[in-house]
Amino acid sequence: MSGVNKVILLGRVGKDPEVRTTQGGKDIAKLSLATSDSWKDKQTGERKEVTEWHNVSFFAPGHVKLVGGYIRKGDMIYVEGKIKTDRYERDGQERYFTSIVVEGYGGRVEIVSSKADNQQVQAQQKHSQEKGNAYVQDDLDDEIPY
Repeated sequence: MSGVNKVILLGRVGKDPEVRTTQGGKDIAKLSLATSDSWKDKQTGERKEVTEWHNVSFFAPGHVKLVGGYIRKGDMIYVEGKIKTDRYERDGQERYFTSIVVEGYGGRVEIVSSKADNQQVQAQQKHSQEKGNAYVQDDLDDEIPY
């Protein structure tokens, strides 16, 4: 019996994705993804938060096209992949680099909310407030192209 190597992340993209082509002609997309965890400190009552950064690589052509064409800094995305640790040597010392790999049938990426969506909602809220109307999410339905 073999083990399971599966990672599920929901977080915000730290910078615009990078798409490049390997020497073999295969496209690869990479991005950094921030996930946060927050809690209330029992001793001080303060709200605490810690952010973890993940390096994510996409190899499937459909994923590369989605990531490179539609995902931008600030977008919230859902990712399913696997953990991969690579070993390399620098200055005579062995080092390790851990990343999330999204490829094949076990990989998945979805845009949960985009920065553009958030800007559109904020613009709609401002417009509604200027007209003296309460903001209603359904106001955006007329602008959705499907």
